[in-house]
Amino acid sequence: MHCPYAHVHFVGLGGIHVSALAKLVLSLGVSVSGSDLAENELTEELRAKGVAVRIGHAAEHVPAEAEAMVFSSAAQKTNPERVEGERRHLPSFDSHQFLGLLGETMKQVVVTGTHGKSTTTAMMGVLFKQLGLKPTVVVGTRVPQLAEGNLEIGSSEWLIAEGDEFDHHFLAYHPTVLVINNIEADHFDIYPTLEDMRDAYRKLLRQMRTKGILVVNGDDAQIDLVLKAEQQYLDEQAIQVIRVGEGDGSDIQILSRQVEVEVQTVHLELAGPRRGAKLMLGVPGEMNARNATMCYAVSHALELSSQEATNALFSFRGIWRRLERIGEKNGVLIFSDYGHHPTAVTKTLKAVKEFCPNRRIVLCFQPHHRNRTKHLFQEFVTCFGLADVLVLVEIYDVKGRDQVEDEAVSSKDLIAAMD
Repeated sequence: MHCPYAHVHFVGLGGIHVSALAKLVLSLGVSVSGSDLAENELTEELRAKGVAVRIGHAAEHVPAEAEAMVFSSAAQKTNPERVEGERRHLPSFDSHQFLGLLGETMKQVVVTGTHGKSTTTAMMGVLFKQLGLKPTVVVGTRVPQLAEGNLEIGSSEWLIAEGDEFDHHFLAYHPTVLVINNIEADHFDIYPTLEDMRDAYRKLLRQMRTKGILVVNGDDAQIDLVLKAEQQYLDEQAIQVIRVGEGDGSDIQILSRQVEVEVQTVHLELAGPRRGAKLMLGVPGEMNARNATMCYAVSHALELSSQEATNALFSFRGIWRRLERIGEKNGVLIFSDYGHHPTAVTKTLKAVKEFCPNRRIVLCFQPHHRNRTKHLFQEFVTCFGLADVLVLVEIYDVKGRDQVEDEAVSSKDLIAAMD
């Protein structure tokens, strides 16, 4: 991996993705500076590594020696540091564009989908790491099993990246291996219709490298539409398509799951000559069973050791804010989860029910983004059914994405609709 700039300035340095890139280029011998609105653990970590961190955004925070600028999605064009970068004609990139630039000559494993991409990226990173492939891994969360939490600095040609669909970020990559977990309506300010979202995934497929590997959720109707639309291109590029799912047409079929206290066993059947495989997982839920199977499918396509792959997946112990067990007090288990889509909420509640049977579930939930709440209103009204008690707080406003017509949308509307 090579960075073409001697000094890079990061706007939004305390963000989970931006901070990973700052650490990555720092490891390449590049000088790093950056800013954010407030201190957090990530800015403190970078300061301890010698990075010049400024709090607040101002034009004078961009050093004279800066040769390029990287910004988070929260830093709008009107951000004074971005304005200053434009005035100086600095090459400027969002964090995904910059990672795509750094990894343009590497073998890219890109994990996408509306749900599960952070966990699947982390699983993939742990799997590659434990199989001795020495990957560089960049993920939008903290992973205890990666050396830098949101980053693993590798020494091989492999780059594993979380491909975020928001604002078409995943189009920064040219995957050798592409994983698509699912496609569902979300980010309505970016994708007004499902067709718009499918079009973005179609563009991503056309950026895959010849003879690449495409692993998809074979049970997802939207993915199926994307594949059918691009079948000729996939054939022309000799891209291997592997469908993972419960249906009979799957290349790797999920036959069943057995759930016990804090462990689940997933039984698979592989096409080819048909033969069985078994995954044991220490993380809960149907979604994690599928996430792990997608990772196993990649290892199988790359002809990696099946036994070592299953061992690595069993060793995976989860990530920050994805059904993360954060404590216990007076016999009460406390979990934290970032899930903000109705489908994710429902799946998370089911996973808790499975791994913690016969327990009362108190769900404290804050909707994320008024626009999403408006467009998925009825889905939100019905997604909390498995909780015994619901504590619903006011909607979290996403800076830079607020729309005037959505100002009146409130959690109070959801509560009224549930009565």
